[in-house]
Amino acid sequence: MTGIIKILPLIVLFLFQGNKPESDYSLLKHINNKGNFITVDELGGLFLVNDEQLTKFDINGRLLCTYSNLFNGNISFVDAGDPFKILVYYRDFSQIVFLDNFLSESAEAILLETLGLELSTLACSSYNSGFWVYMPQNLELLRVGKDMVISHRSGDISSIIKNELNPNFLIEKDNVVYLNDPDVGIIMFDMYGTYNKIIPLKNLENLQLEGNNIISSSDTDMRIYNLITSNETLISLPEDDPICLNLKYSFHPKRLFLLSESGINIYAVDLDQ
Repeated sequence: MTGIIKILPLIVLFLFQGNKPESDYSLLKHINNKGNFITVDELGGLFLVNDEQLTKFDINGRLLCTYSNLFNGNISFVDAGDPFKILVYYRDFSQIVFLDNFLSESAEAILLETLGLELSTLACSSYNSGFWVYMPQNLELLRVGKDMVISHRSGDISSIIKNELNPNFLIEKDNVVYLNDPDVGIIMFDMYGTYNKIIPLKNLENLQLEGNNIISSSDTDMRIYNLITSNETLISLPEDDPICLNLKYSFHPKRLFLLSESGINIYAVDLDQ
């Protein structure tokens, strides 16, 4: 499928064991709403982005609420790592908006231009109501605290890793920052922006982390990479060529969300481990 991204975010709350688990999928619901990408929070909330509109569904696909702001342009990224403080990033208009769990603005929009960060290309949430941005002109990560002051910076990352840099995804999880570059791999930093190491997973467009696992997709397979053992598990998916893949596993219940050109399919999942 020319021009369609196949490797996009996955969210998982269940740790996998074994190298070749079998999967059984049962389609629970199809949502006709179309969009650009989806994400899921840790409480099972499903978020669909369609240009400037953000729509939230529950874990069974019931519509809960919507948010849009035509003055900010299209939404570039949504970080729902904190279900009660959702970051919405507008790259073209250099703005960040934080929403509550009902998709109401919890504060005024953050104008990155006023912080000298209008050239940022990536953004994500950080601990204690802060956020990270990636600044391509300096090839560095900057963390802004809740007081809107830069608290930490990585310095020139390319000089540290001795490689050119063109990252496409940024996320913080459990006080570790992950910056993904398809040609380099996943570059890890601590909560202060200090470089740690590179995980040699290349050609990823997006990723999700849970526990010791990095979740991504490869064509028609879900990929689970264990950070401790470096083992990778592939699990076949129920559909071919989704525009965007989002996976959420929880013990009560397990769900798989797939976005395609026809909308969103929600599957119940049973893994034979």
